[in-house]
Amino acid sequence: MRSSGHPSMKDVEEIEKKVEQAIKDADTTCKESDAAHCAAAWDNVEELSAAAAHKKVAVQNDPISTDPLEQFCDDNPDADECRVYED
Repeated sequence: MRSSGHPSMKDVEEIEKKVEQAIKDADTTCKESDAAHCAAAWDNVEELSAAAAHKKVAVQNDPISTDPLEQFCDDNPDADECRVYED
């Protein structure tokens, strides 16, 4: 099974959810606050978007992250195919 040091699509999905929420927050902030707070909110969106993009590249370049069995086992850790036996 994948070690915790490897990036996964779940990591990317979590960051993308944060980006979506940050966009909503930025829209609200811009409607309710001054320009400085609005700019800061959009800076947060930009930083999260960049983090998501970097994580996607890391996942695509990691051979374990792109292994279909590893992805299956991440989603189904109790499946027979994902059992790990120790000597």
